[in-house]
Amino acid sequence: TYVRSKQGKGRWYATGVAQLQSAPRALKQAATGRFAWECDLGNAFPTIIANLLPPDAGRWTELKAYAQDKTEMRREVADGYGIPMQEAKRLLLSILFGRSLRKWRAGRPEVTGPTPPRFERLCAELAEARTLLTRGQRRKGESQLTTLSRIVQIAEQEVVEALEKALKGRGFIAGTIRHPGA
Repeated sequence: TYVRSKQGKGRWYATGVAQLQSAPRALKQAATGRFAWECDLGNAFPTIIANLLPPDAGRWTELKAYAQDKTEMRREVADGYGIPMQEAKRLLLSILFGRSLRKWRAGRPEVTGPTPPRFERLCAELAEARTLLTRGQRRKGESQLTTLSRIVQIAEQEVVEALEKALKGRGFIAGTIRHPGA
């Protein structure tokens, strides 16, 4: 059985004792053997956003680079600000989900170095992407971020349904398709 993380919204989580969602990858492989595959839509949120945007040449370069390889940007942020990689990861995720870089910096007076240029461009691209993708899509009382999350969630469901259909067309039965997230 699966439930949503927040009042019918958000990520799906397995419930009950007999589930492998939170198990380490090696245990999942040992438990399911040749009967199951794990399909990971890696870096899903930025990947879906990048794919929903108009394919303008030379535009969205940092967002697309981050969607392809999040480690490189994390390293640049960690090195540029002199923070641990784990903190750079948390910062990037918070920016991705709408946090202001200015607010983060205000809470970190010990971080005095300049913002890494690629990270600055990524922040600008994300702000523009949020505006572009949510224009005309917001429901009454809905924040821009909630609207964007809803749009991404719908696109993600379409990806999963297309994958299920493709597998079925090749004679495979897809009992459960899930991705572990960021």
